[in-house]
Amino acid sequence: FRVFKSARLFAGLRILAITVKMSWRELLVIGLFVGINMILFASAVYYVERGSDLTPFNSITTAFWWAIITMTTVGYGDMVPATNLGRFIAAICAIAGVLTVALPMPVFVNRFTELYEADKRQRNEARERKALSRKE
Repeated sequence: FRVFKSARLFAGLRILAITVKMSWRELLVIGLFVGINMILFASAVYYVERGSDLTPFNSITTAFWWAIITMTTVGYGDMVPATNLGRFIAAICAIAGVLTVALPMPVFVNRFTELYEADKRQRNEARERKALSRKE
């Protein structure tokens, strides 16, 4: 846990932690949407693919793994749909994942930028006050 204690020394990490605390509702909504999409796409691809002999989707829970990996665009390639309709669902799943995660991110990034700039201004003002007190 020394890593967390040393994070106080680095302004960027400290501000990132503050940003996460301030944005917990937005992050919770993103997680909720990712979870709902995961359930929908995993179920859809499982039911579309279950008649195929070549499908790696043995259960909906295995399809959950595929859905989360597809939505986050990691794409290990360990599971791929065998049918054309399954591939279409996979494409929609990837697009939905990118949109679900990418669209709310500017709110988070703007909050981080505002906090970082405010912290930078405070540090500069503190340096200037310290320099002025030395001259006196």
